[in-house]
Amino acid sequence: MKKIQAGTILRILTVVPIRDDWAPIGLVNLYNPGGTVVEATADSVVLMGGGTFLAWCNEPPVSISINGAAVPFGYEAHSLRVTIDSERKCVLKRLKRGVDVS
Repeated sequence: MKKIQAGTILRILTVVPIRDDWAPIGLVNLYNPGGTVVEATADSVVLMGGGTFLAWCNEPPVSISINGAAVPFGYEAHSLRVTIDSERKCVLKRLKRGVDVS
């Protein structure tokens, strides 16, 4: 088995299934972003820690909330990326167009 030399650049590829027009990738400031997603559904994600959360989303969300409170988020139309900053473990919910969540 070969050793990896110091200074070698390594890349990790995170593969995430696209469900309901979005794919929660995880906390991108950590080594394994996908490992930070504890649970994911069509409209929510449970994260195990805080940091910059990244998701692929076919359309921009109407709003995003963390633990019930609306938060600002970024959306890049050219890459369909959604980014949100979270300080701690949280439940993130996405409100899609045409969906009324009470």
